[in-house]
Amino acid sequence: MTRRKIFLKRLLPVLAGIIFLLLCLYLYASNSSDEILRASSPDNRFDAVVTQTNYGVGSDFVFWVYLVPKGQKIISLEKLFGWFPSHHQCSIGVFRGATKDDSSWGVEVHWKDARTILIKYSQCKSQSVPAGNIDFEGQIFAVTVDGRVLDK
Repeated sequence: MTRRKIFLKRLLPVLAGIIFLLLCLYLYASNSSDEILRASSPDNRFDAVVTQTNYGVGSDFVFWVYLVPKGQKIISLEKLFGWFPSHHQCSIGVFRGATKDDSSWGVEVHWKDARTILIKYSQCKSQSVPAGNIDFEGQIFAVTVDGRVLDK
């Protein structure tokens, strides 16, 4: 084999990987994500924010719950990297296919006190919530969930 053929043979898998990665990023970027709820803590220092993401036809809505300093906007790149606590926001829950009742999608967020957050829903297909308390911005927060995860 000539050097050119060897080079092309090695280059092809690399190009295929790059194309696959670009396709994945394009599909991720085409999702629509909207802030649908913001609830301020009783001491007005923090907000619990719910976003709704639509991953396209045939998929359920996914609801992300974040903890942010009061008034801070959500940076949605966190979804690409999973649980990614940063200085300005922290994911405190992800709920797929959650409903509040028989006729509406979503989750509700309530502050029980300045450091305890209650996330409520009727039922969902799956949920992911960090275990234990959350250390954010030098404060310790407790997150409780009230809802039913459907059997698979």
